[in-house]
Parts: sequence; structure tokens; C-alpha cells
Amino acid sequence: MRWIFPLLATVGCLHAQQDLDSARVTLSYQELRSLIEAAQKKPAPPPEVAVPFAVLSAEYDLTLTPQGVDGSATYVIQTFSEGSHLIPLIGENVRIASIDPADSLLILRDGTYTLVLEGKTRLKIALKLSSRFRREDGKQTLTLDLPPCPLSGLRVAGIPSGETLTVNGNSSQESDKDSASWQLGTAKTLRIALEKITAEKPAPAELKGIRVEMPAIVRSARSDMRVVRDGSYMNTTAWIVRHDGPLNWTLAMPEKCQLLTCKVGGEHVAPVLQDDQTWVIPLPAPKDRDETSVELTYSGQQAGFEPVRGEFTGILPGTSLLVEKLEWQLQIPRPYEIVAIQGNVDFVPGSNSGELRLTRELGRGDAANVHVFYQKPETTK
Repeated sequence: MRWIFPLLATVGCLHAQQDLDSARVTLSYQELRSLIEAAQKKPAPPPEVAVPFAVLSAEYDLTLTPQGVDGSATYVIQTFSEGSHLIPLIGENVRIASIDPADSLLILRDGTYTLVLEGKTRLKIALKLSSRFRREDGKQTLTLDLPPCPLSGLRVAGIPSGETLTVNGNSSQESDKDSASWQLGTAKTLRIALEKITAEKPAPAELKGIRVEMPAIVRSARSDMRVVRDGSYMNTTAWIVRHDGPLNWTLAMPEKCQLLTCKVGGEHVAPVLQDDQTWVIPLPAPKDRDETSVELTYSGQQAGFEPVRGEFTGILPGTSLLVEKLEWQLQIPRPYEIVAIQGNVDFVPGSNSGELRLTRELGRGDAANVHVFYQKPETTK
């Protein structure tokens, strides 16, 4: 008898299925329309990329000629989405001689040479170019529109002897050498001006004796340096410079340091890099109290910290100007503690175990430096 109950259940299910197959469903028009729209609903389109492309770096290598400049522009470009990309590179007031890679597509659009790229890619583009000077207020000038770029640099060769080259109105160098380099930062326009250095007129014959001018000095300097475990460091130094007129201020920088920001009077400027360790910061004539504020931030790399104990040397930018007073705060990574120091600076009591407060007065010529002996503190259970 046990088998009869499953058989009856199966028969009941088949009967119910036959009833449903012949059943009818009545729907309103609104309900039917909702079902049709749900069946035809298309998938949502993929989200748009916030930044479709970027010019990662730009290097401009120019040589002065009697008529203008010849040279090259090299860009590293990254695209982040599919489809076509129109990437503006440089203004139309240059003449393009060649492009590398040769199969690259370059068009002129809205007064700008524009690169056409397809899909996601990373590409290095080199342009051979030339442009002519314009005569303006006794100067030979050239203006180029540049693409937005976080890292861009300029090198100019062939600077004639006895002439001054000015870049973006704030970087000027009297060329006893025939080349110079600039960091352009995020500048969207490059303005170059070349003019002859005018000799100063001799003093009138009736004036005799030696004219004594007030020398430029650094009234104060404050430096904040932070070092991490792998030996990387970042330093910000702020100076107050007293000077009477325009001044090209030369700094001797630590080895292998990289510029992050430079401000003069609160405005961003581009130092002239004569070489890796010699930077020239142009200071305009001071507006107030014959003083100009200068702030420089840079990074560098030294050997990493040893597991137990070791040594570290910190060096600040050097200047030939007299520095009346320097305040320097140096912080090393935790849990290391400082056990001894050597250098041409004085220790200020009250510093924490991983922090140094240093000072120096009436320094000139040699850069402020300190040699730090550190160790990890012993732990007790």
C-alpha cells in the first residue's frame, strides 16, 4: 500500500498542470506596457573616463639662430579610454619638419598642432620644429602655446655672448656660457626674449672716489627637513633676502636633489639650472622694505636607515651671501633616536629624541650641514 500514495500525488500534479496550461490571465494596458519595457530595457552604458588622456612629460630642446630657433619637442602621452583622442601639443606659430614615429597622425585644429590617437596606449612623440623671432621693444621675442603637463623642461643652446635670454618673464641669465636649462613646471605658454646687455654709463668726471653699494644679505632663513626610513627626504627652506635692485641669486644645491616648488614673493617662478648643483633664482627689484621672500621645496635620496644604528648627513642649500640667522628643524623616522651630531650648526636644547632643532648665525659661503648618529632604542619586556 505504500506505493499508492506517491502515485496519487503524481496524478494530482499532472491534473493541476493541465489546468494551468488552459488558464487565462487578464492584464491592464499599463501592466502590459511595463512588461514590454522591462523586456526591452537596454544595459546601462559604461561610465565615462574622467581623464581620457594626459601629456605626462614634455622636453623642449632649442638652438638659437639669427632668425629664431630650431630644435625638437618630445612628449610622453598616455590615453585611458577607447575611441579617438585629439591631443593638443603646440601652437601653430612653429613649422613642423618631421614627426617620430613617422606614421603618427598630426593635424592642425583650432590654431594648435593636434595628435590623433586611437584607443588606450602610451606613446613617445618627437617633433622637429623651427620658428622665427618677432621684433618687439628692442627685443627678439617668441611665444609658444604648450599643452598642460606636470613635468616640462627647456634647454636653450647657442645663446650669443653679451646677450640676455629671458624665459616667461622671470628667468634671466647673462650668458657667459652658450646654453642654459629651465624647469617650466605647469606653464601653458612659453615666452622667450633675447636682448643685448647694455653697458652702464661711466660716472661723471666730477665724481671721484669709490661708490659703496649696500650688499645683498639674507636676513633670516628657516628650514624644515623630514627624512624617512629608506633615506628619502624632503626639505622646505624659506629665506628673507635684503637687496636694493634685481638680483640673480645663486644657490649651491645638495647632490641629486629634485625641484618641487619655487616661490619668489609668493609667486611661482622657474629657477635657472646652470648644472645639477647650481641653481639661479631671479629676484626682481623689491617692492617693500627692500626685502624679498623666497621659498624653495625639493626632495632627495640618501642611503636608507640601518636596522640598529647608523649615520645620516643633512645639507642645506649654500649661498655666497651673508646669512644673519638660520633656524633648522630636522626630523628622522621613528623609532630611531639621535645620540650625537657633528657639523657647522649649533644644537638647540629641548628637542625630541627623533627631532633636531639647530641654529647658525652669520654663516657665509659654506652650506649648513649636520652629521647625525642615530640608533634604535633598546626595548625591555
